[in-house]
Amino acid sequence: MTSSAQHDTSRFALVRRTSTLQSLKYALTGQEPVMKLNYDVLERVMHFMGPWDILQMMQTSRTLRRLGIPVLVRYVYIVGPAYSDHLTMCFDLYRAHLFRDLGRLSWITHLIVPFTMVDDRPEVNIYRYPWRYRFTPWLQQIINLQFLDLTMNGEELSDTLHDWILSQKHLMSLKFREIAPCPRRVYAVLARLGPQLDVLHLDQPHMYQSEVIDPLPLLQAAPYVGSLTGLLVEAHGLHAGPTVPHSGAPFAKVETLIWTSTAPVETAALARAFPALKRLSLEIPSLKWTSETLDADRPPANVLDARIANARSPYMWPALEKLTGDLLSLWVLALRCPVAAIDTEINGDRAARVGVKMGHVVALLNDTAAPRLALVVRHAHVMQFGALFAFPTLRHLDVKVGVYVRADFIDLLEKAVNELVISNLLTLSIGVKPMRTFYPRILYPFPGRGHRLAARLLAKMPDVEELTINLWPKFKEYKWKRPEPKPKTK
Repeated sequence: MTSSAQHDTSRFALVRRTSTLQSLKYALTGQEPVMKLNYDVLERVMHFMGPWDILQMMQTSRTLRRLGIPVLVRYVYIVGPAYSDHLTMCFDLYRAHLFRDLGRLSWITHLIVPFTMVDDRPEVNIYRYPWRYRFTPWLQQIINLQFLDLTMNGEELSDTLHDWILSQKHLMSLKFREIAPCPRRVYAVLARLGPQLDVLHLDQPHMYQSEVIDPLPLLQAAPYVGSLTGLLVEAHGLHAGPTVPHSGAPFAKVETLIWTSTAPVETAALARAFPALKRLSLEIPSLKWTSETLDADRPPANVLDARIANARSPYMWPALEKLTGDLLSLWVLALRCPVAAIDTEINGDRAARVGVKMGHVVALLNDTAAPRLALVVRHAHVMQFGALFAFPTLRHLDVKVGVYVRADFIDLLEKAVNELVISNLLTLSIGVKPMRTFYPRILYPFPGRGHRLAARLLAKMPDVEELTINLWPKFKEYKWKRPEPKPKTK
């Protein structure tokens, strides 16, 4: 690609050069065109569209161009490796609209970029971006940020960026991804930013014991405790991870918690630290990566002991809206509170090696009495679907089967349906989770074998209202909905 092609921004033209019908009418009659579109509604619609869709809408009229520019530059989302075509296109898109009027930089409220695009230090490693693709010279004009997401790539904050983050008076959500070991300036930002944050996200990919940030004790000593409503702590290393303390001030307003840590989690400590929790996502990687559990028929003894200890917890939430995460991690919690919806999976070789089975799903449903379940399973668990279909409190089931190992799971599914006695489900969706499968553009009609399977399911589920089957990638999905009763006529 030549340099002239690289710097060509004609594809980001704001207004089409061709005349519209309204401009042609004005040229012929001299009458002003009448506005017939509800531009207030169109402006609201733009907030839910992607940048390229907004660009296409802006090209239709000058009014939509004027309304679309603030929406377009409000969310600056640039993700990609250095010198990639995607990063070049994204940066050229925003440069065409931001840098022709630097006052528009103050319109940015959401900034999601790699850390080195806002760094002021010279290029020293492969993660650095050339100066042409940096916001550093105009950083001080971005003053109304509400959401900041930085991918650190294992780097430390520079002095300039540290001071700039602390100067953001409207910042409500802060995310640091791929944090460096022992980041001193990240510590300083967390300690000094004050009670303005609503959401905090710390991602520590692979750390050792001496490098992991243990954020909860640090946050409990700061003014965060009374302001945070969402907390995301991710540490995917196998050597160490953050812990949930048994003491300290509770996070009284946190309603959403995403917790990934190798360290074991106690239900009592979790419920005490987050008493107002409504949505929990939990993963304990060490439960699936214990070497002594390989090729075992059941989880190791220490995992069972942890579940028994959690079952005796004196602290528990009154109810939860949603529970998400690894099945074994959720099973270990031994929750004794109602949960509105559960999203989990039994998939992957590692889960099978530690003895994770359909019985763990049934035990989780017994603990929580959840009416909604979204589940991804292996083909080997299809024969055990009867335990799910017949579970008394389950009303809505969305199950997907990973078919990348064996594709004869449909025979197993038919056998499971034949053995089913009765089901109380109201909605049922059965599909596949294809691995590296490319769907054709033209889908064939739903096969007769699928219609026979649907008829058997409907016969076993008298209360069902919706049924969806999508088991064959090359065929259309099957959808059935109970018809509404016709009004009685005199």
